[in-house]
Amino acid sequence: MTMLNRELYKDDVLQAGELLKKVLSPDIESDRNLFKKGLLLYRGGSVYNVKSHPSLVSAKVQDVTPVHVELHLPSVDKSTCSCPNGFPCRHLIAVFLYVYAGVDRVGTYIEAWKEESSPDILAHLKKGALGAEPELTDSSLQSWLSYFDYQHQRWASNPDNLRMASSSLYHRLYPRLKDKKPRSFDLQRFYSIHTSLAVFLYILMILNKSEPRKETLQHSTYSYVDQLLDNISRELTEMKRYALPFALDPLLDDSVDRFRELLTASDFLQKERLLLYRMLWTALLNRDKWISKERSWLLSKAEEEDDEVYQLALMHMDFLQRKDEQLFQRLHKLSDEAFPVVLNWFSELSAKKDYKRSAAWAEYLISNAGSYLARQKRYEEKRSVVRNLLPIIRDYTDFSKANTVFAEACRSMLPYSYGEYSIFLLDQRDYKTWVELHSLLGYSIHDLDAVTVKEAAKEVPESLIPIYHQSIASEISFKTRENYRQAVRQLKKLRTLYKKLKREEEFENFMLQLSEKHRRLRAFQEELKKGKLIHA
Repeated sequence: MTMLNRELYKDDVLQAGELLKKVLSPDIESDRNLFKKGLLLYRGGSVYNVKSHPSLVSAKVQDVTPVHVELHLPSVDKSTCSCPNGFPCRHLIAVFLYVYAGVDRVGTYIEAWKEESSPDILAHLKKGALGAEPELTDSSLQSWLSYFDYQHQRWASNPDNLRMASSSLYHRLYPRLKDKKPRSFDLQRFYSIHTSLAVFLYILMILNKSEPRKETLQHSTYSYVDQLLDNISRELTEMKRYALPFALDPLLDDSVDRFRELLTASDFLQKERLLLYRMLWTALLNRDKWISKERSWLLSKAEEEDDEVYQLALMHMDFLQRKDEQLFQRLHKLSDEAFPVVLNWFSELSAKKDYKRSAAWAEYLISNAGSYLARQKRYEEKRSVVRNLLPIIRDYTDFSKANTVFAEACRSMLPYSYGEYSIFLLDQRDYKTWVELHSLLGYSIHDLDAVTVKEAAKEVPESLIPIYHQSIASEISFKTRENYRQAVRQLKKLRTLYKKLKREEEFENFMLQLSEKHRRLRAFQEELKKGKLIHA
């Protein structure tokens, strides 16, 4: 490494260190503990197999199980780790400290980080601008929201927090909100849900102001949004294990307006907003008294604004009240873009094993999948929908012994259902249809699994004849000596099939026609003679 390169590398490491300081606050206990764990891993010699590339350092970290870290320099927020934790994790910190030790004393960095302790922001504001910190009252949702907003204003007053806003919201504001819990144990999970929801809504506020491109969202926001949704889902799952306490009822009443903000707060992250809205209503507000009021509000909003988000929310009210036909009618009026949303409801029915209700859903989805798949979309998007849909239909058809329904579903979604349909046909030992499927999709005989072809030849030899004919014609069309040899090998196998079916004369006639048709292909004629398929 040249002197200049060393200096550039050092600058990148120091810059990465500054960015990491912005993400981890010595004022927050969870951040201090995380930093301490990373430091222990580094000092314990757990970092190994370190490889340096331009703008990237890769390394292994020996923890309970080994993990792989890729440290980006200087854009440390782009770094990744194979562990399930979000950015930054203890392994990434350990690798960073290892790298930092190559350019400066680690002790110097630690001291500088501790001195980053956030100054009292109130001192930089006009006296009384934020006022006193609101008291958190167990039974008052409004007191929770006031506390969240107070801490958010305080967070936003520090310009450093706005450089990597989503990351800072998640790593600096979120832990602060979670640290202050209601005294009542019965309310703590519900409070945790509201802290996650608050941070999600604050992220939407940032997106409304910055209007980022999709690629920027993918890099800067989605990982934090996914973690927030996972946290809420986990808390809801725990809450559903027990009857909701009566003390929660007034808070649930007050939460209706808060949950509506998921529909009105932004145009960004529609999929995630609706998913969260459905999760909250299904787990917490699934009572007629709340659903009826919400339905009236949604109908009123739908009249005021031509936004499909209200129709999709209305469909969820239909779903909760088991009004499936009404839901299908609403869905039919929307564009085919809304089709994938239905998978969430169908999946929920499958999870509850509500197979009686699933019948109408399976019929609707099979009937309407074709129009969605016919749209101008990337193959991966269509394949994703089919990959998620078919296992749910299979679960229903396995229970109801309706194999023909699953086969119909697969046929209606070809070619995107090829994998599932192929496996299904093999499970049914339907070799004839299995071969026809591959022939239809343009596969050659040598593309097929040899063991399965052998089974098909034993069980239904006639099923292989069409695909052999197709493959032989394809090989000849390439007009190379090697392809001619391949065609001859396939002709010999085809001859065996005809012989097994006692149709030798038919094969002889076919050979005469084939030889005559390609009489000008001298190399092919030579290979036929070598293979003793025609007389010299």
